[in-house]
Amino acid sequence: MSIDARILEVTDETVKLECLISKTKHEFQERVFPKALLEGVVDLEVGSYVLLRILQRPGKIAHVFHNGDGIVQKEVFEDTSRFDDLDDMDLDRMA
Repeated sequence: MSIDARILEVTDETVKLECLISKTKHEFQERVFPKALLEGVVDLEVGSYVLLRILQRPGKIAHVFHNGDGIVQKEVFEDTSRFDDLDDMDLDRMA
């Protein structure tokens, strides 16, 4: 399984990724990983793209990170249409 992702936050210990879980439904999920897993593999800057490969075998699972430049579809992360439903909401009334 391959997941396109973008770095949202980098701390001393962790990296938060915005992961594209479903390309057909444009569903995203935030996931946090230990920073050590990505160091030396990807550019640890907010906004950088990462390809996450999840490998499963009986009894084990592995996360493999790759630099996403030229691989990840950046347009999907820049598409704000997933927020279109918010245009019709009166957010002041919800406060």
